[in-house]
Amino acid sequence: MKINVLLVWLWLFCKRIYLPSVFSLREKYDIWNIVGLDKEWYDSSNLSSKYPNLTIETIWQNDDFSWFMDNIKKKYNINTIIISTDPLNHFQYLEWAIKNKINILTDKPLILENDIISSSQSINKLFSKTKYLIELYKNARNTDNHFQFDIMAQRRFHKWYRLIWNKIHEIFKLTNTPITYINSFNSDWQRRFPDEIINQDYHPYNQWYWKIWHSWYHTIDIVWWLVNSIKSQKKNIDNVELFTQTAFPRDIIHQFDLTDYKKIFPWIKFNYHENAYNTILTWFWDVDNNISVSFKHWNKVQTLASINILHNWFSQRNWINTEWRDLYKWNWRIRQEFLMIEQWPFQSIFMESFQSYEKNGDDNNLYVNWGKHHFDIYVYRNTAMFPNLKKVEKFSINDLYWDLWKWDSHWQEARKRWINHFFENIIHKKTNSISNILNHELSLSLFNNIYKSVNYQFNWLSPFLKFDV
Repeated sequence: MKINVLLVWLWLFCKRIYLPSVFSLREKYDIWNIVGLDKEWYDSSNLSSKYPNLTIETIWQNDDFSWFMDNIKKKYNINTIIISTDPLNHFQYLEWAIKNKINILTDKPLILENDIISSSQSINKLFSKTKYLIELYKNARNTDNHFQFDIMAQRRFHKWYRLIWNKIHEIFKLTNTPITYINSFNSDWQRRFPDEIINQDYHPYNQWYWKIWHSWYHTIDIVWWLVNSIKSQKKNIDNVELFTQTAFPRDIIHQFDLTDYKKIFPWIKFNYHENAYNTILTWFWDVDNNISVSFKHWNKVQTLASINILHNWFSQRNWINTEWRDLYKWNWRIRQEFLMIEQWPFQSIFMESFQSYEKNGDDNNLYVNWGKHHFDIYVYRNTAMFPNLKKVEKFSINDLYWDLWKWDSHWQEARKRWINHFFENIIHKKTNSISNILNHELSLSLFNNIYKSVNYQFNWLSPFLKFDV
């Protein structure tokens, strides 16, 4: 079987991950045509020298979408699509690909609607469109059970999370105890000054979505993936209660206001007065989110969860001038992620990552705290009851990735392993992808309901929700 791939669009993430991965797998999986699709205003001609076999097509503003896509499909015999667009544009490509039974690999989140944080109509569209895509795919699978539709969720393929998954299941088999508590924390390490909140256009606050929507689906997905992997006849989750509290940009200006800035940076200048900031930021999206979740079996709590997704967090930034600086990648960032998992009273797992490339990027300190690749896992077990188990185990990232030097990072390795898995399923007509959309159905429900809760808070309604799974 020859695979013909359409990459939509050839932007930063696609150039960094998908393009090199697809070309590296070209011979292994008989990938024949590789076509890149871009918008009219984006210049991707510089890719021609690096990837001479890449064909680039441009979709113009006046083009009829279905007519254009049908012609691309016919011209190159496209049977696989990789969607790496802004999430606001996912839906049209997903719908077209499912209707044409073209194997799909898409970035997360699945879809997005404008004004999702303030509009009840947008929230309703989010739920209805998600359900529509899933049902559309299920119907397509009725006639072709090998039709692939995967969501990029690299943590499901990461050796680190697989190790945690295995440790949880070892104790479950021994004691029949599910996860009783889980805390998932992720901060993307940035600090934005007041004018930057308004003017920064990459990973922005000013373009209808931010923290949860941009890239933190995986922080939510990994909770459900781990919690729901453990179940038995009497211990399975059938309903969920959640409560979300959110800090918005106007709250951040209150926490550290313009007077506070002036005390530390006397020379700083602002483009707006404080009242003007509050007015402008009224419709800007979320910064920090604290989500409390109760996973229940009937009327009994099976797992309590705390999901914390922060942007406004600890930083080493001490400069004002942003000229020539990338406020996303080179912001003196310190990235933190951790998981805390309890299986009462038999096991406690703590996973921590505290990384900073700029502050500690030399090769001699890759794996230490603040190092470029710092990741540690601690596993504690009840050896008083089970003396054959190890009391304490520690795993560092270099224990799991002995060949980490081959990759930009362990995240890159996990993504590339997932892409390889996707193509392998196409070639061998497998139906068991752990990142298929049907395996994400409940994660998507949790994700959408969290934003419904944020929407309710924004509109002065109760952010407490209950729903069945």
